[in-house]
Amino acid sequence: MRNSQISSKCCVLVADGTRARFLTLEPAQSAKPKSGPPLVEKKNLINPNLDIPGRDLWSDPKTGRGRAGGGGPAHGYDDHRDEHKDEFERRFARQIAEETASFVHERRDEQLVVAAQKRMLGFLRPELKRCLKEQVRVRELAKDFSKLNPTELYKHLAELNLVPRHSPPQLGVRTVPAQD
Repeated sequence: MRNSQISSKCCVLVADGTRARFLTLEPAQSAKPKSGPPLVEKKNLINPNLDIPGRDLWSDPKTGRGRAGGGGPAHGYDDHRDEHKDEFERRFARQIAEETASFVHERRDEQLVVAAQKRMLGFLRPELKRCLKEQVRVRELAKDFSKLNPTELYKHLAELNLVPRHSPPQLGVRTVPAQD
């Protein structure tokens, strides 16, 4: 996709199973190339269910092993933790989508760039479709960029043509009338 099709009225959502970050594309502050990152983090969400260490989330931190009554041999079992984790992530994806819709519509953004770990993107896609208006164009990237700072994130997204390349503001050019 060419840069001319990339909207400058854009926000970026970066998510994994435990955290979602909302960033906006800001115009350059000055003509200097290093005048600050074009992406600015505005808010973030934490998944309260998966931000808890295993021993606090589950009564037994180890899964799949049990003892038979009376000290018999150990046996394997499935305690369905994966299904519980899936449900926690689905709920978090719903919360992210609702927050995203509010954020995007409040700012009147035309485009949303979603960079999420593959699994979370699978949960997010239907929720975003349900929550966002059709006027908002969604561009997806199945990559976990949740640990990157705004400058690193911007570099990666600009290289992939998901956000417009940073261009400093034009300096005012004064024309002086020619003297005869």
